[in-house]
Amino acid sequence: MTTTVGTARLCPPIQPYALSFTRRLAAIAIALCLSGAAVSRAQAVPNVSILLSQMTAHEGETVTAQIFINDIANLGGADVGIHVDETCLRIVDRPAGDLLPDADGGFTAFSSLDEHNARLALAITDRSRLANGGGVFYRLNLLVTCAAGTAPLEITFAELSSYVDPAAEQVELRSYTMSAGTLNVVNTQLQIGPVDQQSQQPATPTLDVTPTLETVSVPQPESTTNSLNMVIVVVLLCLSLLIVIVMVWLARRFLRRTSS
Repeated sequence: MTTTVGTARLCPPIQPYALSFTRRLAAIAIALCLSGAAVSRAQAVPNVSILLSQMTAHEGETVTAQIFINDIANLGGADVGIHVDETCLRIVDRPAGDLLPDADGGFTAFSSLDEHNARLALAITDRSRLANGGGVFYRLNLLVTCAAGTAPLEITFAELSSYVDPAAEQVELRSYTMSAGTLNVVNTQLQIGPVDQQSQQPATPTLDVTPTLETVSVPQPESTTNSLNMVIVVVLLCLSLLIVIVMVWLARRFLRRTSS
């Protein structure tokens, strides 16, 4: 009996372990990239700042100070205290902002107000009212009570709480506090002079721009620096693995062509 053998050359079958190895590398690279991105998001530092409606004023004039909270995700609660200069400023009232509700999905957890100090704490009860990005937490209308001077406004207390996963059934909160150095605070001051002094209006604020004001440096914990270094290492490993995957794919393709 004669056996006929075809002359066509077939490509050698792909080894299962080679395909499995490539898939594993791809999975590891994707996992590292996602974990690096998650760590980067977790290390964002929120800002609490005071922005004045004008940088100069005269005696008898009313100036508005806005309390901004920026760079926050899934904000569910905030507690911010302010102290104003006792010689040249007096708090007239404290209108609410639009960042968090004090009713209809939220409530006032704490509130105190006198002529030179204000503090307000709000918390949400409806997760659809969580705040993202930033906005005005509350405002202070201030009466200028001296003829000339420099009147500082200072953040005396700041604490923010955000939801780790708003969709999770069990509530898990992430806390940012001024005392622990896990958020930044930006204070300011008002220059007071004669009536004929022209008021200096600040630039129109945006949530992505930090006001040019007197900044209080809050020391960052060592863990933040270590986490940033970890992100850099993860990104480099991710890029290295992606390069290896491309090289393996090109090598397998080259072997297919040469064997055909």
